[in-house]
Amino acid sequence: KTILELLLKEGEKSKEWLIFGTTGQAAESLTYYLPQFHLKRIEKKIMFKAIYSKDSLERAKEIKKLKLTDVRLLSKEYITPTHISIVGDKTGIILWSEDILGILIESKEIAESFRSYFNLLWKISKKI
Repeated sequence: KTILELLLKEGEKSKEWLIFGTTGQAAESLTYYLPQFHLKRIEKKIMFKAIYSKDSLERAKEIKKLKLTDVRLLSKEYITPTHISIVGDKTGIILWSEDILGILIESKEIAESFRSYFNLLWKISKKI
């Protein structure tokens, strides 16, 4: 939650949140937090672009219903249990496992590198 809150604060400036590697595991781990997170994000007018695994179609459809949200799907061979969020000059990497591990990197160069990778995946992903 701490990493997501720090990225949310960064999003106030950049107004864009890119996330990929999403399988829906965050929703299972943060059941009560995520609805509040998205309300804050929408209130701050932060656009949320997410790439989900095709295995998580139902979760992707749920998220797509939210304002300021665009979602696409990729086949599971492109998705890992780690999800990567790029917001402004910050990159959050979270491993959704039994012992959740999160890393927050503040670097314009690293954020731009992951943003380029996100854009490549966005181009080959499918709209829902």
